[in-house]
Amino acid sequence: MSSTSRLFLIEGPSGSGKTTLASQLQQHLSTHLGTTVAVLHLDDLYPGWNGLAQGSALAAELIEQRAAGQALSWQRYDWVAGMPGEWQELAPGHPLIVEGCGALNAVTARHSDIRIWLDAPAELRQQRAFSRGDENYEKYWTQWDEQYSEYVVAHRPRAFANMTRVATR
Repeated sequence: MSSTSRLFLIEGPSGSGKTTLASQLQQHLSTHLGTTVAVLHLDDLYPGWNGLAQGSALAAELIEQRAAGQALSWQRYDWVAGMPGEWQELAPGHPLIVEGCGALNAVTARHSDIRIWLDAPAELRQQRAFSRGDENYEKYWTQWDEQYSEYVVAHRPRAFANMTRVATR
């Protein structure tokens, strides 16, 4: 696989540091590879607070399309309006980082180079998530965490990781 078509997956529960790592990795890779590195945030794919499974399935479809050399197109979810928002497109051939709950599973792992599992103690993860300033997150924390627990049981994402990091602070 060429360096311009590399796929990086970052998985873990809410508040484990996925978005932060994706941003750092994007910056590093863009400099090192000398090309645009895109980031797909699964937050843009979930159709609301009950949508982890649907967002994960859409991510898998997009990753398979990318592996087939196709351009990607999806409708970003508008969390404020509570409905699908603007269309997004991504041309083939650029490195891609996909981050979010549900990014790593048997389907996505087949097409990826680097698969990172992040975790942290529940109290730290919750503190990080609530500090984002989204008042709804506190209201939906338990509901989202339960969906993620179901996803982990069904798809065993950590088993597909080839890198693991557990934060302690």
